[in-house]
Amino acid sequence: MKRIFMFIISCALVVLSGCSQNAIKTKVPDQPNTLNSNPTDAQSSLKLATAVPVIKSMAEELIANTDIELVYIPSSRYSIKRVPGWLKRQPTNNFPTVDAVAGISSIWPTLDIYPHLRAQNIHVIPMDLAHAYVPGGERVALTESTTKTPHYFWLNPANSLIMLGILHRDVQALVSSAYQLSETQKTNIEAQLTRNHQWMTKSLRQLQIDLDNQLMSLDTMQVIVDSEDFYELAASTLLPTTQFDEAKESGFPSLLITTKKSSHKKLKNTPENILVWSIDDFAKPRKGSFTERWKNNISSLSDLQ
Repeated sequence: MKRIFMFIISCALVVLSGCSQNAIKTKVPDQPNTLNSNPTDAQSSLKLATAVPVIKSMAEELIANTDIELVYIPSSRYSIKRVPGWLKRQPTNNFPTVDAVAGISSIWPTLDIYPHLRAQNIHVIPMDLAHAYVPGGERVALTESTTKTPHYFWLNPANSLIMLGILHRDVQALVSSAYQLSETQKTNIEAQLTRNHQWMTKSLRQLQIDLDNQLMSLDTMQVIVDSEDFYELAASTLLPTTQFDEAKESGFPSLLITTKKSSHKKLKNTPENILVWSIDDFAKPRKGSFTERWKNNISSLSDLQ
């Protein structure tokens, strides 16, 4: 009798064990992320892509300490003028799946990666930081260009503020409508974005004031650019623009805007009346946040005193 009882118990355990294994094997597959998704889930974040170096720098600082991932598409070795050629060589299936893309295609269409990203995700949302996708949306100010390539319009601090404002508003809207984020995540991200935006805006406005003060203290009468790319920055100084030879001949206090260092061999014979302002033009990814890089530009100007 005891043996029969033990046999029955053993059979019951086998059945229960089998049921447990079947439950694991037939576990309901993970569902797409919803508003109630686990915030720690690796997929419960947003991906923002760009192919524009200056936007990479700006976006990195804006989304710092949030659940938003920035995906920079080109190789970091390339400056902005080499990116279009690099993009043409890339097959569409090489592009990642992202939630949104930030660009300046209204002004620089050869940098437009939206069609490639849309092929991976039909729901990808485009953002244009040069001309906002809203009725009567803001747009950056441009000086007339004699070349096919636009000037580096972001070097005008006022344009940088416009671009930052568009990016902040669009990313906030992206977060608000994101199905893969929990309400807690949304609240936290939106609060952090607001803090970052306020800090960046305050810093850029102060840098505008600092730029004006530095120019006044240098008592500069005119500006020279060694590339049309820098016309927007020259325009922001509110000083007349002249040519190098004319400034050299006139002897008037002048400011040369360039990316070359003052020790560059092409600048060794620069006359004393021409000060060399070596700038970071944001045309290539570099270390440092967006506002830090702007501060370095202003600092290099103050060093000329």
